[in-house]
Amino acid sequence: MRVALASLEAEALAIAPLRGWGLVLPAPAGLVSYQMRHQWGTTVNVLPVTDLPPALRTPIDTVRQVSPITRSDGPIDATLVMMGIASLVVVPLPDQLGLFWAGSGARAPFSDEHAEAVLQFAKRLVQQSRQPEPDESRARRLERLEALADVLPLIAVALDLRDVFDRLSDVARRVLPHDASVVGIHSDDQTEVRLHALSGTNALGQLPVVVPNPYPPSLTASWEFAIHRSLTTHPIERTGAGVRLGFQSMLRLPLWMDGRLKGVMDFSSLELNRYTEADLPIARRIADYVTLALSHKEIADKAQRAATLAERATNLNALEELLSTLTGVLDIRDVVDRVSAIAKTVLAFDAMSIPLLVQGTDRVRIYANSGFGPQAAEPYERPLPDPTLLTRPWDFEILDDLLDHPVMVLQRAIAAGMRSALIVPIRLNGQLHGSVNFYARTAARFSKADVAVARRVADHIALSLSHQRLAEEAQRHEELHARTANLDLLDELLAALTDTGELAQMFDRVSEIAKKVLPHDLLALPVMLPDGQHARVYATSGATSPFPEIVPAPPVFATGPNWEFDLIDDLPLYPEQRNLTATKLGYRSALRVPIRLENQLVAALAFLSFTPSLYKHSDILIARRVADRIALSLSREQRAAASQRADEASARVSRLESRVRELTDELDARTGYRRVIGESAEWRQVLTQAAQVAATDTTVLLLGESGTGKEVVARFLHRASRRNQGPFVAINCAAMPEHLLESELFGYERGAFTGATQSKPGQIEQAAGGVLFLDEVGEMAPPSQAKFLRVLQEREFQRLGGNRVQRADIRVIAATNRDLHKAMERGTFREDLYYRLNVFEIRLPPLRDRPDDIVPLSQAFIAEIGRTIGRPPAGLSRDARLALSEYAWPGNVRELRNVLERAVILCDGGLITTDHLALTQGVLRSPAADVPAASPAPHAARPAAESSGPPTGNLKSVERAMIEKALADARYNKSRAAKSLGLTRAQLYVRMRRHGLE
Repeated sequence: MRVALASLEAEALAIAPLRGWGLVLPAPAGLVSYQMRHQWGTTVNVLPVTDLPPALRTPIDTVRQVSPITRSDGPIDATLVMMGIASLVVVPLPDQLGLFWAGSGARAPFSDEHAEAVLQFAKRLVQQSRQPEPDESRARRLERLEALADVLPLIAVALDLRDVFDRLSDVARRVLPHDASVVGIHSDDQTEVRLHALSGTNALGQLPVVVPNPYPPSLTASWEFAIHRSLTTHPIERTGAGVRLGFQSMLRLPLWMDGRLKGVMDFSSLELNRYTEADLPIARRIADYVTLALSHKEIADKAQRAATLAERATNLNALEELLSTLTGVLDIRDVVDRVSAIAKTVLAFDAMSIPLLVQGTDRVRIYANSGFGPQAAEPYERPLPDPTLLTRPWDFEILDDLLDHPVMVLQRAIAAGMRSALIVPIRLNGQLHGSVNFYARTAARFSKADVAVARRVADHIALSLSHQRLAEEAQRHEELHARTANLDLLDELLAALTDTGELAQMFDRVSEIAKKVLPHDLLALPVMLPDGQHARVYATSGATSPFPEIVPAPPVFATGPNWEFDLIDDLPLYPEQRNLTATKLGYRSALRVPIRLENQLVAALAFLSFTPSLYKHSDILIARRVADRIALSLSREQRAAASQRADEASARVSRLESRVRELTDELDARTGYRRVIGESAEWRQVLTQAAQVAATDTTVLLLGESGTGKEVVARFLHRASRRNQGPFVAINCAAMPEHLLESELFGYERGAFTGATQSKPGQIEQAAGGVLFLDEVGEMAPPSQAKFLRVLQEREFQRLGGNRVQRADIRVIAATNRDLHKAMERGTFREDLYYRLNVFEIRLPPLRDRPDDIVPLSQAFIAEIGRTIGRPPAGLSRDARLALSEYAWPGNVRELRNVLERAVILCDGGLITTDHLALTQGVLRSPAADVPAASPAPHAARPAAESSGPPTGNLKSVERAMIEKALADARYNKSRAAKSLGLTRAQLYVRMRRHGLE
């Protein structure tokens, strides 16, 4: 039927523009043969009828039409769509032989005329298939099959098909021309094909080893053959490896073995339309021969694997002799040579070693060696070559060339001429404890086939090590039990000893007691220094050579604060220990345990000995007991020292606080800052406002003429506020230049400007928790105003030259005698700063508006001044009181105090009269004017010596008098007074401070 269909291809294409046509014929075992023919070739699949679309399922009695066809209906439908087929017409074959189908690229159904033509073609196809095969064709087919007789002898003499595949291809080429032939093996899931054998053009060297299978698994598993007449235009094959290699056509057959698809065989040609259905019997015969060869190879491989397993079983049974060798032996090192000899009977190697992990470290100790010569008999330690071996799961390691792995643990093996290694782990209770290393003098000696034998050897050694560890545990238990009594006695002796005196003095005695249960040649107590790199030797005992006071800290200190012990068998063998003082003095072994106070590592107790490997892990408990006792004593001494320092500091603080209070009282007494004197309504109004705002943190602006007591009110606010325990820091904004004011206010960092050799906190920091008083705030320069505005807005600032933002925990009180509104109009004072400062305004009245307060203030000043000079006056005369009350006091309270101080000195303990008062003539209090014009003429009552000419006396008296006069003439306006004296404002403030005129 298939040959007939191929011969009638021209008639089929004459019916309609078909994209594909084919047959569905019954097949054995209830299957059907599905054939699809198209312009690119032919494929045949044998599959269950249920895998076909419903329209193609047999039996069929009438004509069927299917339109349109979609991919989602199944793998057959997907293939039809891929071939460009959109509609089908299906007709039955006569005599229930099956069905014939034809597909068109049009989505519309076939016309009735076309459907009838397809039905007639099906009948013609059956008639053609019933014609006997021509004798000439049959003879040619048999001749070609006989020509393949040379293939069978080739396969018979070769176990591996690949050894004779080129010759097999040459024989097949005589009857089935091809340019290349390939055998591929399918993966288990049939999604990939792996290259197995190839023959042909040199281009095959570019063929990938593994290529994907572009066909669905269901079609692959049911595939019978495929003829591809044009690979380059085939919808599926045009992207395959064959097209990239230049092939044009292909004949492909499956290789079935034991009822399953094993692989595929391709015959490829550089010519189009090279293969037809007439080539199928020849290709099938070749494919059968190839399948036979693959079957022979698989049978041989199974036999070889069985023989290998039998050999391994024999080898493993031979290892049972290890049990008798290890029986009764607790230390594997005693029989390592015998174990090596037995293992060599089943595993070829030249040397063997057993490295075991050193508990609590990242090092291994090679306990047992065989085959390295006598120099390797002594155990030695090395760092673990790969720390991940402790964490990652691993079953074995094969090192084909040790020269590619120059780690320290393999250096001795390399030096002994070993080139390759097989390493298997030793595990006890699932935990890694070491490994068994097999070495060979030849590279790449070991393979995965050796792992099973090596693992059996490791299991026997693990059993022996388990017995050894159990015995060692029992021995340690007995030793610990024997030491318990000694430890109890040790605790009692050490407790009695360390409680009786200073540790440094009793350290020798502590060492003698500890030596009875823990031998040592030196006991040392290094205490960590703050740098973390050095330690101070607090005490030593038994040293033959004196230890320096400061020594390098042991390396264990650098591992972090949580280390538990440091056990070193031989100090000179460890590079990090060689530069230590103990190593230089000849000590060989060391045991160090930490001493912690309040969970902080502060020191270590070191037991040192001239004997190598003296200390064991069982000694750690004893060392800790001694360290705990010393820690108690050290803690007691540190607490005593800290208590003594605290007492001394407390005494110093008490003395300083007392002195500060004395100086504060004296300063307040001298300046009058404690005095809030006055009964006038105006003054009481000021105090009432101050009392109302004092309990808050509100910013206060004090306004008033110079000398009206603005700082007195500021200190009153401080004492009445919640910040009265904090500092009161005052700064005069007019007394220093702009840059100096900023550095005083904000502070500066080292190097912020020339001369800034060290950091300095500013007044804002010093006033933290208290009050910052800004006197003469109207004199602050605009740049400084902008910076201080941020302090008021955000309560944060930065030092000059710094970048760390600090919080400003202050209350701001500002004072000025200037008209800030006019200053804002002139642009010398920022409006935003004014409104930040003027949250709560208090205006202080001038003294001329408080006549009732003049006499009480005068009496208070006279009493205060009298105490300071030691000659208090007898009081004020009636005319002096009258003169004081009638005077206008342009300098306000400050002028009043200065006048009275002069009068107290002149009266020499007597009664103060008008003759002693230096009042400017004509400056009298008047309701019509706040400040009358001053006359330079002296008061009539002033002594003649004072009323004419400049003041006489020493230079300091003359300077003071000139400053007082300039201030009085300028009505205590400091800028005008400085200008009249030919000084700058800052220079005037310096001289006023020098003479106590602030």
